[in-house]
Amino acid sequence: MASHHEKIIGMPNQHRYRAITPRPPDDLRAKVQDGVTVMGTSINAIVIAFLRWYARETDELPERPEAKD
Repeated sequence: MASHHEKIIGMPNQHRYRAITPRPPDDLRAKVQDGVTVMGTSINAIVIAFLRWYARETDELPERPEAKD
């Protein structure tokens, strides 16, 4: 059985894509996290969908949850 160190060494050291790190205000991040939980998606998926829209790769915006009253 491989040791923990050997497993770590065998893992790739880079992600498929380079990271961008937006830092939204805590209140906005909490609202978005609530929404993605309700919608069954992720913040990453939402950001990528908006970037594809912004880059004109699509005309469709991602769905969003119903407004809370």
